[in-house]
Amino acid sequence: MQTKYVTIEVTREHIRDGSTMMCAFCPVALAIKDKIGLCCRVQPGYVVLGKGRPIGPCIKINIPRTVTRFINNFDSDLPVKPFKFRLPLTDLEVMYD
Repeated sequence: MQTKYVTIEVTREHIRDGSTMMCAFCPVALAIKDKIGLCCRVQPGYVVLGKGRPIGPCIKINIPRTVTRFINNFDSDLPVKPFKFRLPLTDLEVMYD
């Protein structure tokens, strides 16, 4: 199966509205939810995506190092800028078919 990707854009608004040390409300989580409509929890190195129910299907997807650096800088109150990254979606298609 060929991996499909979606481009996630973390905007100034996501940065402004994001919360430090809150994995479901950081700028990256807000950007992912805006783009693909799934709830997520972002951790250094990966994100967990799901439909938002307390119990239900979810999937862990590795994220690029640039995203982890952004999260670490944001959580440390260091300056960050808007950026884009590619998130693989192939596993999501299998999960929700």
